[in-house]
Amino acid sequence: MTIGTSYFGDLAIRSFSRLQGDVADLQGQISSGKNDPRPSADPLRAAQLSALGEQRAAMDMFQANAEEAANRLALTDQAMGAANDIMQQMQEIALQAANDTLPAEGYAGLRAKAEALREAMIETANRRDSLGQPLFSGFGSEAFREVDGKITYVGDEGHSVLKLSETLNQQVSLHGAEVFGAVKTEAGTISAFDAIDNLITSLRPSLAAANESWASEGGMYFEPNSSRQPKPFSMRLEGPAGAVEISADVARDVPGPLVDAVNAESARTGVTARIADDGVGVILETTRGSKVTVSEVSLDVPPGQVAATLRDLDEAGVPKSDIISLRPEAYGNARVLEGIQSATGHMAVQRAMAGSLAAAVDSQADALDFRAIQIEKAVAGLEDLDVAAAVTRLQELLLSQEASQQTFVRITQTSLFDYIR
Repeated sequence: MTIGTSYFGDLAIRSFSRLQGDVADLQGQISSGKNDPRPSADPLRAAQLSALGEQRAAMDMFQANAEEAANRLALTDQAMGAANDIMQQMQEIALQAANDTLPAEGYAGLRAKAEALREAMIETANRRDSLGQPLFSGFGSEAFREVDGKITYVGDEGHSVLKLSETLNQQVSLHGAEVFGAVKTEAGTISAFDAIDNLITSLRPSLAAANESWASEGGMYFEPNSSRQPKPFSMRLEGPAGAVEISADVARDVPGPLVDAVNAESARTGVTARIADDGVGVILETTRGSKVTVSEVSLDVPPGQVAATLRDLDEAGVPKSDIISLRPEAYGNARVLEGIQSATGHMAVQRAMAGSLAAAVDSQADALDFRAIQIEKAVAGLEDLDVAAAVTRLQELLLSQEASQQTFVRITQTSLFDYIR
């Protein structure tokens, strides 16, 4: 191939252009402080940066989830703290209501306060997070609703879960059935709202003025507040021989089953029963000088109604005119207070569980922050330019460029005739 002056010039210009491009690229890298991002510049580094980019994206998602979880659990703790304060006030009301010297106006005031706190509790149980989702509904769109005067949980038993790492799916919620329900009491399992409603019902005038137990010397006229349909009835009956629980299915104007149940235990109580002359009530009798005591009366009656009425007997065994009311055992002071205290303790335990979830989220958030820092360090190690080495390389390129240009000038100034001579 013939090499002419023109071809030599083209080769030199191309070489100078490549060299100038390398100088410009290196100057750009030095000014930005970053290595050449093109995969062609360093395929291995590009692959490592791609993998780190995926980890960084995943870490951003995990950190966003951790922040959302922390916010939700903080709102949960705030709501449960408010609920606990409400229950503490309910407990104070129950203790004041147990004071037998409280006037009717006092009971009315306590009931008004309890009803206001009940509304506050409903609002607390239906609180929502920053995204507008209920805190205590599980996966449902609503937590609690009032149906026929009773607060009912309408959510489900699901737990919200957020992914906080490649292997960790963290629970970030408690559902309403476990927070406000499942309260264990001596009488069975109830909800916090049941305990509150029992307290409010016990403060109604009819029950506030009623007695929890009554003792009559010689005997009494006793009548359960039953309906036309037979219902389970029980009471604690005590006489000179001892005390037992009496159980029977009672119906209005049908005293026979209760008479039979009392007489079946006469040997253990010293109390006998007979149908009253009016055919409606039951006469409970014992030996003269001894007392008949009834208490812990249990009968399913509409809220606010008494469980039974009774009248003392005169010396001739005839019922007196004064009517004494007995409240259902479920609305007795001790039972109501025990329900409120159990609900308060139950929610304190649930709040502690929410706190443990928040602690787990905080711990994972710290771990994510540390991982994110390590990823950023690794990315920086691959992306950041070694400025000292780059400046040295730039000086080498500039020196090479200058030498090449001088050589080119010297060669181009010499013609073929100079070589022939």
